[in-house]
Amino acid sequence: LRGDDRLHIGQGSTLILVGFSYERTLVDQTEVRRALSAALDRRALAQQVSDGQFLPASQFTPAGIVAAPSSPAMPDANPGAAQDSYSAAGYSGCAGVPEPLRLRVPDDDPVWLEIGQALAGQWSAALGCTPALFSVEGLSRTLLIELAHSTYDTELVTRPHAWLATWSADYPDAHAWLNDALHCRYGYFRTGRECDQADAALDSAANTLDSAARAQTYEQVERLFFGAEGTYPVIPLLFSVNAWLQSPDLSGVNQVGAARFDRWSLSAGD
Repeated sequence: LRGDDRLHIGQGSTLILVGFSYERTLVDQTEVRRALSAALDRRALAQQVSDGQFLPASQFTPAGIVAAPSSPAMPDANPGAAQDSYSAAGYSGCAGVPEPLRLRVPDDDPVWLEIGQALAGQWSAALGCTPALFSVEGLSRTLLIELAHSTYDTELVTRPHAWLATWSADYPDAHAWLNDALHCRYGYFRTGRECDQADAALDSAANTLDSAARAQTYEQVERLFFGAEGTYPVIPLLFSVNAWLQSPDLSGVNQVGAARFDRWSLSAGD
């Protein structure tokens, strides 16, 4: 190691998210899911539940991978916008909410329950709801995976409104992140949503050879899912952290996935 090597910290390869069960009343409305996202201060969440092990997410696809978005699509926390969306869904001031929102989290590490409780606290505060309208409990990770992937026994189990999950793509490309996770037919997370223009865009990007056009299409998908008017089939919350030492003379280092040595370059004279 050299004395002038610098510590770099960036988004890692694991995303923590909240997924929704579209068959459940309340979260079957786009305005409700949008409100729940707008209510969240992810930076405060990261500080509250971790000692530097998570970074706030501003998009679904991590920065630095192939065809990643050039700028975040997801707006910052906005309690006013959250309340407006909740009102548009018919729940102004949380009046008329049909039942408590049930959020289920993995029970294999206390941090997941801590995250779930922090989410419930932020939702309650931003939306002006009584805390009793948000229920957080732990479930086995195996069952939660079955719930998220919709492989559970529907005669024995009723899915909760929302569930905490993690996602890591198989390779560092926006297609592996967005399509493999969220596509209405092929995605890992089976929320129960109908196919829409975001899926048509994903299909188009998969058949596009032009790298710039691919990147633009995946950026469009991010906006359709997670922009100010997004549908929010899931809510991106936190990324794991990736840390490395890097000489200031070196550039082109990717922060997620296997090292792309073909993109590395050194300053002139080194």
